[in-house]
Amino acid sequence: MRTMRSRGVALITALMFMMFLLVVGLTFVTLMEQDYRFAAQQERSQRAYFLAQAGIDFYRARASFFTVDTPVELGVPAGNTQNVFEVVLQADGTIRSRGMIKDAYGGVKADRVIVVPQGNFQRAYDAGSSASSSPTPTATPTTS
Repeated sequence: MRTMRSRGVALITALMFMMFLLVVGLTFVTLMEQDYRFAAQQERSQRAYFLAQAGIDFYRARASFFTVDTPVELGVPAGNTQNVFEVVLQADGTIRSRGMIKDAYGGVKADRVIVVPQGNFQRAYDAGSSASSSPTPTATPTTS
């Protein structure tokens, strides 16, 4: 009789241990998936930043190409519709460059904005994404 009872306890203990391992495994998979998504978003945000920087460089190379408040949007490489930058020369001389990573349907997955106040490249700052409101300084090349 005692043997039968100890077998039942062993079975219940083994099932509890398996349930514990299942919960730990599912938690691990969930955390790994969240980490993967965060890393992918960070990578897209960094690509958008470099696209915005390319927009600033494009403006510096072709300043006469721009008219006030007329956005210029180009894909990188040329013709690409998913990796684009948009540069706008504002009336006060401020240059706003927005780098965008778009999905296949044209929706913006990530974007970053670099602002050059009154055309002073030494005071350029990273305005973050278009939804962000806290600007941070950026290292913009100062060569003309």
